[in-house]
Formats: sequence, C-alpha cells, structure tokens
Amino acid sequence: MWKLGLVLILVSGMGLVFQRLSDHTGSPAADSERERSVKPQMREHSSVNTSKRRLMEKLRKVEHYHRHLDATVWSQEKMAQRYGEWVVKLWDRLRSTSEKAKMLARVDFGSLWLGRSATHEQVESGITRIRYTKPSLKLGPSDWS
Repeated sequence: MWKLGLVLILVSGMGLVFQRLSDHTGSPAADSERERSVKPQMREHSSVNTSKRRLMEKLRKVEHYHRHLDATVWSQEKMAQRYGEWVVKLWDRLRSTSEKAKMLARVDFGSLWLGRSATHEQVESGITRIRYTKPSLKLGPSDWS
C-alpha cells in the first residue's frame, strides 16, 4: 500500500518539476513578463503549498479507497493468501523432513474439510487435473493424527 503512495508522490512530484521547467522555458518576452510579476516568490511558494495539499488529499483518498477495496472486494483473497502462506510453510517443512507423519501430527487445527475426487483429466506433460466436489468430509485433530 505504501508503495502505491510513494509512486503517486514521485509521479506527481515529477509533474510539478516539469511544470516548473515549462514555466521557465518560453520566449524572452514571456520570461521578462514573469520577472516583473508582483511577488513571484510568494506566488510560487503559495502554489507549491497548494499543490502539495491537493496531492496529499488525493493520496488520502486513494489510500481510503484501497482500504475499502481490501475490506470488501479483496477480503476473501487476502484471507486465502494468509492460508496459502501457512500451507507453503507446512509444505516446505514436510519436504525437509524424513518423518512426515510426525510433522503432520504436530499440525494444530480445529477441523479440516475435504472434498471427494470428482473428475480426472489428462493434460499436457503427463499431468492429471483432478477436480473435487464441495467439501463434505470433516476431519478433526483426532482423525488427523
């Protein structure tokens, strides 16, 4: 999330720099007119502060929108990622031990729901895709160990 904010700040900052550069690259007459304007430093300082405030408000809105999406649209995905990380760690531990049954016996969970094998499909390179029914078999810790 913070990376998006940082990217937006950098992109917006670059836009301000390019704006400043384009303000100072014009005809000599336009340049001299700018130099004669009343209090150019104050005006520039004020416009930079206003630009910063606008940018910060936009960033707050983007962050709020992303928090809203995380809590609604992506909530199931975020939960799946947390479970997925746990499964990957378990898998890595299983691969690194010769005592797989003992490792599995130490897994702490409330219940494990399994579906039944429904279809088998041969796909390329000798891989079989197996589709499962909705979970119907419930295993508790005593069934597991």
